[in-house]
Amino acid sequence: MKGKLYKRGLRCLRDKYEALMSQLVKRKLMPDLADETRETLQILINTSITQKSRVAAHAALEEDADLESLITNIFTQTEASVIADY
Repeated sequence: MKGKLYKRGLRCLRDKYEALMSQLVKRKLMPDLADETRETLQILINTSITQKSRVAAHAALEEDADLESLITNIFTQTEASVIADY
């Protein structure tokens, strides 16, 4: 593959990866989150909320140790699964 075809192939793989990771987060992560963390995520999702509020929500999520450990566990389980070899 050369040039544009190569870039298209990579973009396709990246988009597929992002879609799969999004589904993984929705199915595995969301049910285990605390209500406060879910509300903070909704602030980030809602584009009608002010940028200042969204920046504060992002900072709060980055500092959330429970969220970090849940994400680490999900990725560890996914990488150790049989399907990860594909």
